[in-house]
Amino acid sequence: MIEKTKVDDKTYSNNFKGFRFFATSFYSVDPVVFLVSASYSFNKEKSVAQYTRKDADIFTLSPQVYFAVNPYTSLNWGVKYNYFGKTKIDDIIIGNSGSNLALVTGLSYELSSTMFMNINVEYLNTNEMSQNTFATTFSYKF
Repeated sequence: MIEKTKVDDKTYSNNFKGFRFFATSFYSVDPVVFLVSASYSFNKEKSVAQYTRKDADIFTLSPQVYFAVNPYTSLNWGVKYNYFGKTKIDDIIIGNSGSNLALVTGLSYELSSTMFMNINVEYLNTNEMSQNTFATTFSYKF
């Protein structure tokens, strides 16, 4: 990832300061698929002007269930658990560690033998924030 930060009309670049490792596994019992995915995002220190910023590392675990309604349509639902560490600027904690749990649901539809549509909704509402996501993806298979 390439990140540009502007401070006092000066632009600073920080490239490749974060890495993500992930794994996914599934078990299928027709017409149901049980899927679990996990990821760990590791963020390195970033220098901006005279400051050093260390964003929180994030662990995500997401178990989901997919149900094939028919050969073309499937529904999914599950949860997404996030645990994040402390965020620091110059070794001063500006964001405490914590966790949250989001509800996830979606729909996949085969438009043709080479084109697929996915609709996903994620609902997250905590004491600190409310974040809802609606995403539509179209995939084309060559």
